[in-house]
Amino acid sequence: MLHRYLHPLKLIPSLFISASLLVIGCGKNQMGESDPAITDDDAADVVAASIGGSSSSDGLAAQLKLAAELGSGPVAPNAPSNSDGITFDTTIVRQAFGLGYRFSYTYYISYVFSNFGNTLDVSYAMKGVYDLPRISSNDSANAVLNLNHIIDSNPTLTVNGSYLRLGSQQFKVRDQLSITSQITMSLTNVEVDKITKLIQSGTATVTIAAQASNGRSFSRTGTITFDGNQRATLLFGARRWILDLVRGEAEAG
Repeated sequence: MLHRYLHPLKLIPSLFISASLLVIGCGKNQMGESDPAITDDDAADVVAASIGGSSSSDGLAAQLKLAAELGSGPVAPNAPSNSDGITFDTTIVRQAFGLGYRFSYTYYISYVFSNFGNTLDVSYAMKGVYDLPRISSNDSANAVLNLNHIIDSNPTLTVNGSYLRLGSQQFKVRDQLSITSQITMSLTNVEVDKITKLIQSGTATVTIAAQASNGRSFSRTGTITFDGNQRATLLFGARRWILDLVRGEAEAG
């Protein structure tokens, strides 16, 4: 783990600029008449991988755990107790591999406490790669998160915020397409256990837009409900998937 001070979030605006340069068409989905860039199942897999944990893609579930650790250690054990209003910056390199997964990411993080240490605002940019059984990706992301109940008696942290992920993915299943994608999420009252740092409940709206190597494009908006027990439910219209936050995979349900 590497820590160093840097100017807050110099890279984050550039990621939003990159997002504006991603050209996304309005291609039909599986329920339309034309052949889509990716199927609804492919889209669900991309979303699942984007929120997978530290034993898969180091996605949002792992990143929320990291944000929670900023408030309680061990990521930032030297933050003073009277640190309200002081902005801390750090760089963290995370790499791991195991059965069926590999990832390597560098995080550039800025965070500040308020409300006598009970509220934590975290912003970060990250860039790297992951490789899973169904999909591999070279991507980047940034997030702006607000965490409440850092030091009070509430058993969970309440997280609200936004998450943006941009990447190039290669599917290993179905049509094995190569795509470029943009995923945006808005998190609402996501509860993270203070002890385990795992997601217990909450919701998110999600939009995925992608352009494939065959020239087709795809756009879909849905909802994610975090069910606890390392599971979430994704809805695109009437279709439903169960997301495994450990493996970063989706199963139609």
